[in-house]
Amino acid sequence: ALLLWMGMSAVSCALAAQNTYVFPYEGLRYTQQEGETVLTQTNLAEHADLIASLGTTADAILSSYMAAGIVMEVIPQDGGQIAVSVADAGAFAGAGDMAALSEEELAAFLAQYEDSGLYENVSLTDTEPRCVRMTSSAMYGSMPVYTVRYATLYLSRLCVLTQTVVGRAPEEADDAQLE
Repeated sequence: ALLLWMGMSAVSCALAAQNTYVFPYEGLRYTQQEGETVLTQTNLAEHADLIASLGTTADAILSSYMAAGIVMEVIPQDGGQIAVSVADAGAFAGAGDMAALSEEELAAFLAQYEDSGLYENVSLTDTEPRCVRMTSSAMYGSMPVYTVRYATLYLSRLCVLTQTVVGRAPEEADDAQLE
C-alpha cells in the first residue's frame, strides 16, 4: 500500500520474450532487452537468487531504492549495472524538460554539477534529450571503479541514469548504452 501511495509501482506486461515496465508516476517506460535483468521496487522477490548472490536482501535493496529515488536497475548480460532514479527537480521543475531551459538556465543546471566538486568531468551532451554527463572514479582495493551519470529534466522531474564501470575507464559503448 505504501508503494502504491508513493506512486512507485511498476506494471510489467509480456511482449514476446521481453517485458515492458511502466512506471506511471515517473512517466517512464522501459522494454527489457534480451539478456538483461531488470530490478524494480516491485519485482525483487522474483530475483531472490541474484540478490542472495550479491550478499544482500530484497528489503535492503528496496530501502536503498526508496532512499535514492531509484525506479529500476538494469543489469546487462555482459556485466555492470545501470540505475534510473527520479527526484524533485528543485528550481528547474518549472521548465518541464531540458528543451524548455533558456541558455542561462541551462548554464545554471550544468553549473550545479560542475561546482559540486563530486565529478572529474562534467559536460553537456548533444543527445536528445539534452543531458549533463558526469564522470567520477574511485579505487576499491586495486580495482578502479568509474561512475558515469546522465542527468536530464523529464516531466518536471530530475531523471538520472547512473552506470557503474568496474576495472576500466568508460568507453563510447558505455555512453551508447546509457543513451
